[in-house]
Amino acid sequence: GRYRESEPAFEEAISIFETVRDEENLARARQLYAVLLLQTGRMTEASETTLRCLAHFDAVDDAGWQAYAHRTLGIIYRDQAKWAESASSFERAIELFQRVGDRHREAICMVQFGAAIRMQGDPERARSMYAQPAEIFSALGFPLWEAITQVYLAACLVDLGRHDDARPLLDDSLATFTAIGDLRWMDIAQYHQGRLEL
Repeated sequence: GRYRESEPAFEEAISIFETVRDEENLARARQLYAVLLLQTGRMTEASETTLRCLAHFDAVDDAGWQAYAHRTLGIIYRDQAKWAESASSFERAIELFQRVGDRHREAICMVQFGAAIRMQGDPERARSMYAQPAEIFSALGFPLWEAITQVYLAACLVDLGRHDDARPLLDDSLATFTAIGDLRWMDIAQYHQGRLEL
């Protein structure tokens, strides 16, 4: 819904940057548009757009946007079950976010990389990847992402049969989502709470 609603604004911005030949902002706008394509299930177009943007970011050595593009590719490859490509993209994104000092996005990328590892069928390895981003979110004061990380960790624990360890994480995260009013993550946390009863 909301992603589709913003599509005309992206298309207009891209058109303007093309007209005035502003290559830097054109690549950035296209990269943000690629995320919209990803969110609306247009994987091939999202991948092609991101790779095109990444070529520009590489050429001008724009590390922050390189990181953003690699993170987008990590998600695309994860959703296509291209595990080696996904891991490589996430690892490069984390390295670049570290280089530019963007700890918040670095931590988000770590969480998303862990999710890819769990999807690949290795919840134990994924579980071990969540401690560091949780500490970063706590230190930076991002309670929403701290709670999201708890849900990802709890999902791994449920996979591993460690229900008693997962339960308080889900209870705490659900309280945070409820206080913030994040309905999507409330539903996800409640889904994993339901798995505890199976």
